[in-house]
Amino acid sequence: MTLAEAARRTRLATGPARQWLTGLGPAWLAFIGSLLLSTVAIYGSAGPNRDGMLYLDTARLFLDHGFAAAKANFDWPYLAIGIGLLSRLTGFGVETTGYALCALLLAGVCAVLVLITRRQFPDAAWAACLVVLALPAFNAYRDHLIREFGFWLFSLLALLLALRWSERLRWASALAVLGAIAMACLFRLEAAMLLPALLLWQAFAAGGSERWRRLVMLGGVPAAALATAAVLVASGTIGVDGRIEYYLSASDPLAMLERFGAAAERMAGAVLNKYSADEAGSILFFGLLSTVPAKFMDMSGVLLVPLLFAGRCLPPGTLLGRWQPLGWSFAVYAGVLVVFLMHQFFLTSRYVGFLAILAVPLIACGLACLLRRHRRWRVPVVAVIVFSALVGVMPPTSANNQYRQAGAWLAANVADRSRVYSGSPRTAYHAGWPYRESVDGMMSMDDLAAAVAAGRYDLAVLESGRGGAVSEEWLRSVGVVEIKRFTNAKGTAAVVVLARRR
Repeated sequence: MTLAEAARRTRLATGPARQWLTGLGPAWLAFIGSLLLSTVAIYGSAGPNRDGMLYLDTARLFLDHGFAAAKANFDWPYLAIGIGLLSRLTGFGVETTGYALCALLLAGVCAVLVLITRRQFPDAAWAACLVVLALPAFNAYRDHLIREFGFWLFSLLALLLALRWSERLRWASALAVLGAIAMACLFRLEAAMLLPALLLWQAFAAGGSERWRRLVMLGGVPAAALATAAVLVASGTIGVDGRIEYYLSASDPLAMLERFGAAAERMAGAVLNKYSADEAGSILFFGLLSTVPAKFMDMSGVLLVPLLFAGRCLPPGTLLGRWQPLGWSFAVYAGVLVVFLMHQFFLTSRYVGFLAILAVPLIACGLACLLRRHRRWRVPVVAVIVFSALVGVMPPTSANNQYRQAGAWLAANVADRSRVYSGSPRTAYHAGWPYRESVDGMMSMDDLAAAVAAGRYDLAVLESGRGGAVSEEWLRSVGVVEIKRFTNAKGTAAVVVLARRR
């Protein structure tokens, strides 16, 4: 067979596949690819994450005892309620339903991101499909049950609807945008920041009377709703939800300054020497602030390279203009993260993940431009991105199966859980015991020793690192012995079961 004949047969073989992919479109391909990656990640998972256990526990309470019981278990229970309702509708267990729902929500996030990118950068739609399937902000959490998936989906849907509304101003379209924001708030209340971001976008994008018309269409209904709620709260007709009250107190600037000043004084006394004590506030502030870009880079991974390349594709003004309103959302949400940092003094990576998600159109633009200008690097670049996507969803070499094993042992050997101290909520979940009950019942080692001495517990379940859960001296002093140990594959973590000496 000649080389020309071989090439011709290859084109004939790949032609239908290419036509099928082209007909499917980048958004649908992103949706299907996301479901496949989530399936791989979930299959290799050792079980739900800690937040997921709480949501599943809440879903079971909702099914058994209704909304009040679910809200008492977790004060923002709407994801859990959705899992419970779908479980009842489909007949599947709550854990299976939770995984399926979260996989579908995340697949929807990927598809909507591609649609947004196609509107802003039409020649980068296929690049966006590749980006969303490789983004660490997604792949790091594909086996998780978290509220962020719904928050991301409906926030992006609101931004897509806002883009369509801005082209044809209609009240129905404006209400659809507000409805999507409200749905996002049911997952995470931080989604409310989208409204000021959209208002800022329209305030700078439009001029004259047209600007005020747009601002009224987007902000009129929320302003009326807030005014009505304020009157009802002031009159005592309704109360403020605990979660909303927490957000209001966290954003109080005077309280924030007081908390920050106290933290800086503690750091000056505990860490800094006397010559640096006066700079404690600056050190703490900029140290905390640096966690946002650091985690943003972590959630972007190798895709930082095409993001940086995007600035060479288009003039900065054109690039930022096409990026809106995601650019304003990026800026406002970054401010929300800073407020959270100053209140809690910590920040998890998945909170920053939304910044990486909002940057996807820029990343896709940079990637498309990179592949166009450097054709010889197409295969290596795509190979690196695909490899990072697969590595991101592969299960770890030492899965934490010890919690599932210990839970199965407890379920088979313990009849009365009231005589067991569960210092491992994850083990309690796998034993079929209420997860929140175990979390709320956690105590210090000194309090546990006193409880065992008083005869409250016959068994104690503790999580352990490489060095063991407790020292031999503590075991002898309390009068307990280790009877079971469940370890992970590397032996670096374990669940130990202690029994009181008779």
